[in-house]
Amino acid sequence: MSNLKYLDASDNNLSGLIPECLVKLETLSVLNLKGNRYHQMPSNFTLAGNLVTLNINGNRLKGKLPRSLANCKMLEILDLGNNMMFDTFPFWLEKLPSLKVLVLRNNMFYGEVEIPRTKFVLSNLSIIDLSSNNFSGKLSTYFLQSLSAMAVGGENKSLSSLIGNHDGYYHDSVTIMNKGNEMVLVKILTIFVSLDLSNNNFHGNVPEEIGELKSLVVLNLSRNAFDGQIPTSLGELSQLESLDFSHNKFSGMIPPQLTSLTFLEVLNMSYNQLAGRIPLGNQFNTFTNSSYIGNARLCGTPLSRKCSEDDDVPVAQDESLEGEEAIFDWKFAVAGCGFGLVVGLTIGFTFLADWIIKWVVKQQQKKKQARRKKKKMQLTVLKIVDHKTSGTDDVTKEKLKMLHAFLNELKVDWSKIIFNNLVHTITYHRKSPGDIAKKLGYGFMVSHLLVTKGVLMRPGIRPGQKACHMKQKPSGYDK
Repeated sequence: MSNLKYLDASDNNLSGLIPECLVKLETLSVLNLKGNRYHQMPSNFTLAGNLVTLNINGNRLKGKLPRSLANCKMLEILDLGNNMMFDTFPFWLEKLPSLKVLVLRNNMFYGEVEIPRTKFVLSNLSIIDLSSNNFSGKLSTYFLQSLSAMAVGGENKSLSSLIGNHDGYYHDSVTIMNKGNEMVLVKILTIFVSLDLSNNNFHGNVPEEIGELKSLVVLNLSRNAFDGQIPTSLGELSQLESLDFSHNKFSGMIPPQLTSLTFLEVLNMSYNQLAGRIPLGNQFNTFTNSSYIGNARLCGTPLSRKCSEDDDVPVAQDESLEGEEAIFDWKFAVAGCGFGLVVGLTIGFTFLADWIIKWVVKQQQKKKQARRKKKKMQLTVLKIVDHKTSGTDDVTKEKLKMLHAFLNELKVDWSKIIFNNLVHTITYHRKSPGDIAKKLGYGFMVSHLLVTKGVLMRPGIRPGQKACHMKQKPSGYDK
């Protein structure tokens, strides 16, 4: 095996440690072990100076990326995707001047992708896939400026070539996300330029310097926490075919400069906080609702929500927004207090009016009940009088009726027992006015009035004889 140049053992069931002897073969150019069950990489790549392609995608690799890979000066393709590697971003890759494809997707890489110094350069990288990791922090301006190969204009398509050209005997392939779908590039052309940072924890604004990567074909920043406005410099990415900014916190309007992207085939701005009118023209006339779903304040074609005059006003910068938000907060607070006061008074007066109505109705009911009770007692007294005076002479009946009328005039709250005893006393006993007054409980004045009315009789006065002689009849006597 001392002259082995290409080793492709992909898509098998190999497991354990990757043999160290494989990376000690100085003639080895391609090592493709993807789709196996290896769980650990070799630790020493010192002798692998001629290695051009290292593909260990889809295994179970753990731990950190061996720093000895920096000795592989000829390495063009490094594909370690879909493993379980736990490490920070490998800044030391700048020591690999020929590296064109870097795939670290779906691992456990973490930390900020912050360039340690301004002269850091990844001069030839044309495909970078860092998706589905735990990278965080802001997108560094220096990192974007270090991607010098992506900044070369894409007008020289005739100069394109294959990455990892192995004299036609072997063709490298790589799996990437393109236009929302997983795609296998069987032949990797240098003109295919892709930057995929999706499904990480990046945040903050996207620098305007991203517009300097003029040869980009695929740009995917979806499923992060980017905010602020979409850079207008994206309109300068003339070769862009797929743009995915979905599931972030972008705000403001979609820059009309993006309509100049005549190669743009796929656009996804869904689930952000974008607002205003959707620009139209060129490729933007072909996009459907799915490109903008989840942005409640967007309007215009192809959405069903129509635009108003307010939707055409550009959104202010962040600095002015803070002041406006504070003003709006006060306006909403004052409006809320006024509305609460009106509602409170309305509810209070409603309950008060309801209470007054209930009180009036209750008083009316009490009066009706009192009248019914009085009438009932009067009828009861009359029945008692009729019952007790049955069989008595007409004079006694007349006096009892006069007693009933007189007590009714005085508004005496009689009871059955008092009147029963009173009738019994008048009918069967000839008691004195004082005794009758004690029965009534109204004192001498009542008894005197009863005597003057001729209702009660003094002892010794015969029936029919006046009880006393008065010069003038008492008031109410004729009643």
